[in-house]
Amino acid sequence: MRYTPEGDLDGAVRHTGRELIGACRRDIEQLLADGEELLSFHDRVTAPLLAARAGREARHEQ
Repeated sequence: MRYTPEGDLDGAVRHTGRELIGACRRDIEQLLADGEELLSFHDRVTAPLLAARAGREARHEQ
């Protein structure tokens, strides 16, 4: 994928080489194997951040 400096999609390049495609597939499979389920990530990372933010906002409203 290609993007503009502003981050907008600007096209793509199609690769058809079997070795490259195989390497990319293996990389993606490894990323998926190493990845964390979305809900456990949310519980571990996002939820505490949201709770802390809500606490700060509540203190500012007082």
